[in-house]
This record gives sequence, structure tokens and C-alpha cells, in this order.
Amino acid sequence: MPPPNIGLFGGSFNPIHYGHLQVAEHAHKRLQLDHVYFVPTGDPPHKPRHSLATAHHRLEMVKIALQGHPHFSVIDLETRSPNISYTYDTLNNLRREMFPIEQFYFIVGLDAFLEFPTWKQTETLLTLSNFVIISRPGTDFKALNHLRCLPDISPSALQQLDNGQTTLVTIPLTPHTTLILLACPPCSISASTIRERVEKGLPLHDWLPASVESYILKNNVFPA
Repeated sequence: MPPPNIGLFGGSFNPIHYGHLQVAEHAHKRLQLDHVYFVPTGDPPHKPRHSLATAHHRLEMVKIALQGHPHFSVIDLETRSPNISYTYDTLNNLRREMFPIEQFYFIVGLDAFLEFPTWKQTETLLTLSNFVIISRPGTDFKALNHLRCLPDISPSALQQLDNGQTTLVTIPLTPHTTLILLACPPCSISASTIRERVEKGLPLHDWLPASVESYILKNNVFPA
């Protein structure tokens, strides 16, 4: 029996919203993942800390948002760590502590993955997990051709993704790992816009679960 396929959805989730849930649902179904674990960042090296709600609040909001989703869970490995969160360390720790034989599918937005050359231990990182790169508004898959750390990717395949002619392209990374380019249905929801709406006192019910909105307002997560 093959080992389970585990999705790992990393991000700041500042806050988590319907767009995140839609991405996780799409990846879960399209890639036939057995389970998707959300991994909120603790102290991410690529984001200024003053722009983030506390790790505690972001973790709690994810827990609340995932209620009623039996194939989703949250892992607090990064939020409970006092150290800077690096994907390389997280994958190694998860392999050691929780998932000794499972196949990892690390889910990340295309815009964030374009910073991959600045990540820790990039060459080794590509051997630790499959990477699922999710389309993002305003960013084209053809930008991946500028990442020299990746194997050559057919320009026509990237163009087909960007033009909507196909929604899935796979590229072998190593004998055991694959780069998966996945175009998801477009979503205009953004965490930064949600934070702006909170500051202006505007409703959020179309942007994130009502239970998360209640938590934000009750705990003054994003003070004006």
C-alpha cells in the first residue's frame, strides 16, 4: 500500500480567508491528497513582523476556519517555535516528528515561490517534498523560467497555463519529487484588503468565515 499523500499548506494566514480554503480544497481534490495540513508561519524571514498579527491569533483563526473540514488540520510547529521559520527546517522536523514515510506536497502561491532562490538550502529542499505552485492574480507562470535553481520548463507549457489552455503541468525535480504547477479558479480575496476593511469597520462575511470575523473583532486582532 503506498504511503499517504500529505498536503502542507504554508503561509502567514494574516488572516485566513475563503481564498485559502478554496486553494486547499482544489489541491486536495485535483491531486487526490489524503489530508491537507495548514502550517501557519511563526516568524517568517520574508515578511516584516510589524505587518503580522501575533502567531497565537493567526493560529487560532486557522483552527476556527477549519472547523467542519474533516480533511483539513493545522500544525503549530512554526507558531510555537521561538526561531525564524524556514521551510527547510519545517519539512525536516515534520519528517522526524510526524510523517516518517508520507509523501509531502508543499502548497505555495506562485508569487511567494518566485522568491525561492532566497530560501534556505534550496537545492536540498527540492529533494524533501513535491512542490505545488498555485496560480496567483497578477503573476504569470512564465516567470518561473527566471529561476535557475529549477529544471528547464517548456515555455509553451507555461504559456498554456497562463492562457488557461491547461490547468496542470508536472515537472520532475528529482527521482522522488515533482514540481506541480496548478492553476486554480481566480479569487480576488486578499488578506491585506481584509485588514483594510477591518480598519474601516466594513463587513467581512463574504471574505472569510463568520466565526473568524467574530474572533478578529472580539480580540482586536488588527487594531486601527
